[in-house]
Amino acid sequence: MKSKSRYCLLDSIRGFSVLSMVLYHAMYDIVAIYGADVSWYFDTPGYIWQQSICWCFIFISGVCWQLGKNPLKHGFVVSLCGLVITAATFIFMPSQRIIMGVLSFLGLAALLMIPVSKVTKNFNPSILMVLSAAAFFATRNVNNGWLGFESVRIAPVPQWFYNIPGGFIFGFPKPQFYSSDYFSLIPWFFLFAAGYYFWKAASEKLKKSKAIYFDVPVLGAVGRKSLVIYMLHQPVTMAVLELVSKMWG
Repeated sequence: MKSKSRYCLLDSIRGFSVLSMVLYHAMYDIVAIYGADVSWYFDTPGYIWQQSICWCFIFISGVCWQLGKNPLKHGFVVSLCGLVITAATFIFMPSQRIIMGVLSFLGLAALLMIPVSKVTKNFNPSILMVLSAAAFFATRNVNNGWLGFESVRIAPVPQWFYNIPGGFIFGFPKPQFYSSDYFSLIPWFFLFAAGYYFWKAASEKLKKSKAIYFDVPVLGAVGRKSLVIYMLHQPVTMAVLELVSKMWG
């Protein structure tokens, strides 16, 4: 029996995001590797699907950061998993290599939030949530050389930022940089921080609501094992697709 102190709705939301991600990546394999003609996948519908996964998972990760027992250990473990993913893609799928993927980002974000949470502990979390969200929208296009969000360009970022060694970690990749899954600290840490401050601002009210304890069994279970599922889902998906392709081939 689950303790009522566990906010099961958060697990279920994270589980939904993880399952959506698994389906999205499976569709990517079907289209990019097996050559299926699914035109909408690389068009607006596919982009919206991909962004909904990113936004939801990173925001909810920021919410859940403060609910963990050991954020330092969690940050190092997730970072290590990110490095494993990077090494595996370089060895087995170099054309689809992952550098600074979502796990690497989440690990660094978890570590960075330790000092940030201490520095900002006496500030109004509602204001910080709004400022974090605003910073995310203002820097969403920084990977492409601009401040702004999607088609809205506010101002160009000085080009010398993109010549800094290791700048891809912070959001300033060199022109020749390539990663099939890329989440830099800017802008995504701001979305992570928005989730953190959202929970700081709203947790007392949410804890009094029955909804926060509501559990969707399958989704909740997936959410509680999200890291393991992320690490295993791509090789399992590839094995299943390869088996299916041979059966139908």
